[in-house]
Amino acid sequence: MSFLALCFYSFKLLKSESENTQKYFHMAVTWGVVLTAFAIFSGIFVLVALFSIMTKEWDNTFLLTKIPIFVATLISYIIFSKFKARYKETTE
Repeated sequence: MSFLALCFYSFKLLKSESENTQKYFHMAVTWGVVLTAFAIFSGIFVLVALFSIMTKEWDNTFLLTKIPIFVATLISYIIFSKFKARYKETTE
């Protein structure tokens, strides 16, 4: 739920044109941390799935249950790149 609240706040902040450079920097750092956390979990899930499929412990539906994590990783990357670009625009 907090991820959705952060997404909504970020969307509102990106629509606003009157924010300062420091706010964009802080949000880029925040989304960088969120992206790193989701990327770590995504990587772990992919590695677990690969080793589990190779050892035939689990079936390949393990990755299908992790789709929300992969989607959140993609959303985090998109928002992070938008804040990073906005920060670069304001510093130039």
